[in-house]
Amino acid sequence: MATLIVIPRQRSAALAQAASLESADSLHSASLQEVQRLVAGTEFAGRPIMTERGLVPSGREDATETGAPALESARGAGAPRVLSALGVVLLENPSDETLGALSADAEIVPNIAIPAVTPVAEATEATCNPWHLDKINVQAARAQNLTGKGVRIGVLDTGVEASHQEFAGKNIQFAEFNAAGDLISTTPRDAGTHGTHVCGLAAGRTVGVAPDASLSVAAVLTTLNAQGRLTGFLAQIMAGLNWLAHSNFASAAVPISRCPMMNASLGGAGFNNYLLSSLQIIQSAPAAFLFAAIGNAGRSGVNNHGSPGNYQITCGIGATDINDDAADFSDWGIENGTGVVKPDMSAPGVDICSSVPGNTYGLKSGTSMATPIVAGAAALVVEKHPALARNPMGLHSRMLSLTDPAPAMKPTAFQSGFNKVGRGRLDLTNL
Repeated sequence: MATLIVIPRQRSAALAQAASLESADSLHSASLQEVQRLVAGTEFAGRPIMTERGLVPSGREDATETGAPALESARGAGAPRVLSALGVVLLENPSDETLGALSADAEIVPNIAIPAVTPVAEATEATCNPWHLDKINVQAARAQNLTGKGVRIGVLDTGVEASHQEFAGKNIQFAEFNAAGDLISTTPRDAGTHGTHVCGLAAGRTVGVAPDASLSVAAVLTTLNAQGRLTGFLAQIMAGLNWLAHSNFASAAVPISRCPMMNASLGGAGFNNYLLSSLQIIQSAPAAFLFAAIGNAGRSGVNNHGSPGNYQITCGIGATDINDDAADFSDWGIENGTGVVKPDMSAPGVDICSSVPGNTYGLKSGTSMATPIVAGAAALVVEKHPALARNPMGLHSRMLSLTDPAPAMKPTAFQSGFNKVGRGRLDLTNL
């Protein structure tokens, strides 16, 4: 089946109001109404709709079928699937007539492949030296007994080896999605090594910035492309993002605690708005903020940074080394269409030691190593200032203030008229 993503151009008043109530029931109901309105008069009118809760018959707002046979039958029949936290619909093989009808109210996007931000260097490590923790002065947080306790970090990546010793005793929620955006497993695994490394840096016991934070991990970068690079598909990534966003709506039906910050290491070079409206929705109501790797194509010159790291509404993270020099691979530049200059800030990202599958450790270099260090620091900030869990832009502003500007003043930081370090390198001294 060919999956297409239908993104309404304008959010309905009912959906906006439901999201503002931060109620899973209200959002679920409003999203169903939005889908039913969109598909009215198309071949999908009258069909049941698949949601996170089950199968909803036409004209109803409650899920009456949750068994696997009914869901598989509906999936096979091409039932519309709603990602209710995003206000997005996934359709299978719509006719040209349906596409024409939908195009008046929505943007129809193909299920394109989106690569992971792949590390530029990797190595095994017999003994682990977490120098990145000293570099950002994590001791300042520990002196205040800040460890991320009671805060949940959302991760979009290749998965996680939950049995690794770095995560001993940790609460980890896990969901794996296939290329079409279907939930296929809740049993933790890592399709590569990247996700385990990232999770360790955010919340590992010995290498993590927030060792007592909980994790919600969406495995969405699970397919090797022709170049041997782990890749996800847009429907897959949106489904994972929707699942993480539902963490903001804890209820009997969605019993997952909130994750006010999310970490992503994905996207090709150039600006693409494929996730922009979804992130705007999540940021405006469920109150979650995305920290995104800015990219590792800096050796090819300026303006190779990709989306979502180059969105104005995200915090794009660059990488520095142990000497506080900008990593030569770390992307930077200006987004010509929006005038946004990136990265926003930087963190250690060269030869960073963290957990890898096999209950061992490894070194990786990349902006996708720097990003979970910042996301982990954001968990410490929310632990200290709980109100920032409901204030994404306030959290962003606070994170930008927690930077050492000295690395941004070094000659190595300036390239082609822009600064590769952004505001500066993460520093928790004044946390």
